[in-house]
Amino acid sequence: MKSGLVIEGGCHCKAIRYQLKWPEQPGAARIPARRCSCSYCMRIDGVWTSHPDAELGIFEAASRPATRYRFATGTADFLFCSYCGITPVVTCELDGCDYAVVNVNTFDEGPDKPFEFDACATDFDGETVEDRLARRKARWIGCVEWRDT
Repeated sequence: MKSGLVIEGGCHCKAIRYQLKWPEQPGAARIPARRCSCSYCMRIDGVWTSHPDAELGIFEAASRPATRYRFATGTADFLFCSYCGITPVVTCELDGCDYAVVNVNTFDEGPDKPFEFDACATDFDGETVEDRLARRKARWIGCVEWRDT
């Protein structure tokens, strides 16, 4: 990626960190976000964003690695911190590649955030597993790199 917005974030205790490189978009720094209506996301206040041209580096503290949680279709790993309980990232492996979405509620705070969210509610009930995986492959962050801190 040549240019774009760099966003950092992670869990509350900083055991899980990420760096999201959001592609440059002419005219605005509005980031689309989806408020998922599944039972897990409703409980954790999951509001997710992704862009197929974004890049994501995920950092896990070697002394406190993330815990993975799968439910329902068993096709995605919710990475949550077993120390502070925050879920900053969801990943899915497709055809040997990792895809991800990031919880916008875990972006680092700052008085001069150069972006706004266009949040909308989403409901994936009734979506077949095949359709779900195809949607992830087309819309989720496809450049994911795992790094140790």
